[in-house]
Amino acid sequence: METELLKAKRHDELILDAVREGIYGIDTADLITFTNPAAAQMLGWSAREMIGRPQHETFHHLHKDGTLYTPVRMSNLFCLP
Repeated sequence: METELLKAKRHDELILDAVREGIYGIDTADLITFTNPAAAQMLGWSAREMIGRPQHETFHHLHKDGTLYTPVRMSNLFCLP
């Protein structure tokens, strides 16, 4: 069973690494759980730096005065008001 899980994980990693689009995932706590090299490059982070960081604080733009946009919880998704 573990071998099959490792094969599936490796398969997913190969796909994520091959696409040009930036892809990352978050958990229910808004923490980044995975990312591909394209997303890391587009966002100016290394993939290692992104993992475990809060998605909203990491990527969202600032107001003109430099303060962060405040996330609004809707269902299980975060969005900007």
